[in-house]
Amino acid sequence: MSERRQSPPQSGPSPTPSSDLPFTVFVDDNYHVYDEDERYTHGVYATYSEALAVCKAIVDKWLTESYTPGKSADQLYEGYVGYGEDPFIVGPDTGEERFSAWGYAKQRCAEICPPNPAEKPPNGSNQ
Repeated sequence: MSERRQSPPQSGPSPTPSSDLPFTVFVDDNYHVYDEDERYTHGVYATYSEALAVCKAIVDKWLTESYTPGKSADQLYEGYVGYGEDPFIVGPDTGEERFSAWGYAKQRCAEICPPNPAEKPPNGSNQ
């Protein structure tokens, strides 16, 4: 499977985070990738770790709800990059590697989808 495109650049509404809650999680819609009207603010968080956990949960929810038995990791990932929610974090530089929803989704697809479609997926996946 080849990558269709890199995760799109995030633009659009990017308010300056407050000093109390400096990390804002925005969510783009991969289906409407360049339509900033489809972007929404999920929430603001005091720490990067909190924002990161929220982003991962958004991706995990889409993947587990979209998984069906027999679906390969490549099929699940293609569905995600075409139609899934693409959360990202805006805030001060923490020195940590920035979260990539597409990179995280690729990793999770490999974990969710068994290598042999006849096998059961790991816990945390729909069956």
